[in-house]
Amino acid sequence: MSSHIRFCLSAIIHGLLIILSVVITVLYVQERMLNDKSKEKLEMALSAAKAGSWYWDIQRDDLMWDERMFVLFGIRDKDFEPHIKGLEACLHPEDRDAVLASVRSCINNRSAYRAVFRVIGIDGRTRFIFAAGRVSPDGRYMAGICLASTRTDTMIPIPDDKAGAELKSPSKPISMLTNPASNP
Repeated sequence: MSSHIRFCLSAIIHGLLIILSVVITVLYVQERMLNDKSKEKLEMALSAAKAGSWYWDIQRDDLMWDERMFVLFGIRDKDFEPHIKGLEACLHPEDRDAVLASVRSCINNRSAYRAVFRVIGIDGRTRFIFAAGRVSPDGRYMAGICLASTRTDTMIPIPDDKAGAELKSPSKPISMLTNPASNP
């Protein structure tokens, strides 16, 4: 092969590599912009709903809350232990075992999580929380949202079974609304 042809091929290859790197950079920037826009849209929706979001790395027991979670639970960020024990400490004593059992069940079944439970804020006030989330397919983490709720909140699907009857009864403690079989 002549040196002229090698020089031309080398120039073409060099040009293609430059074009390829520009295309990759443009795609990367577009992806970042889309991710930023998606995050912005999600944040806007959560803010409008006054919903808190959470993420729990199950293996490392690292529980992360956004700032709205602290408001919903009536606690301060600095007082929260970012582990499952921190959540456990917030739960109303009558709901604690049921909440933790439901979480364990969802982890074991890699299923969705939906529950209504009570928490006690640092002011001593009891708050009702609706939580919804999902365990990752590999069981490594769980993510979801929380909303302020009441026992009669119409946005919460109340089953027509024993749990639904208990939830509607003001004289009984709050019940869990987890039904992994109905959560695809």
